[in-house]
Amino acid sequence: SDSGFCDGYTEARRARFAEGFEDDRIVAHISMAPGDFSYYGASGFAAVDAPIFLMTGELDESTGSDSEPTWNALVGEHHLRVDLLGGGHTTFTDYAGLFEDSELGLEPEEGWRIIRGYSLAFAKLHAGDDSGSDLLEGERSISESALLMKK
Repeated sequence: SDSGFCDGYTEARRARFAEGFEDDRIVAHISMAPGDFSYYGASGFAAVDAPIFLMTGELDESTGSDSEPTWNALVGEHHLRVDLLGGGHTTFTDYAGLFEDSELGLEPEEGWRIIRGYSLAFAKLHAGDDSGSDLLEGERSISESALLMKK
């Protein structure tokens, strides 16, 4: 690439990537404010077997609108998504509220509470603890600003 982004992509690294990075210890994945859909494409996301919990911000413009194509490309009923209504890109970071317009509609503490609650429930579920399954099934919600979707 002329952009310099891939300057370090040597033949040795190309060979390592071709071998793959599958690791049996990874049983699920949480993706927050995802971007770069074009790097993997629909076929790349469709090939993912592990459950993915996609966390997106309703007002996130930084991902280049990659949230919808990523969600649509996932295959299987084991994927979940929570869209933070009023949330932006940095809602998922310690910088929430510092760089984005404070009129986003979701206070940083509320965003972090949603993220922590759903992430913990998802991680616990895939570690064998279903104590948060009511949250992941939509029987209970952490906030009115959390829109849960299931495949």
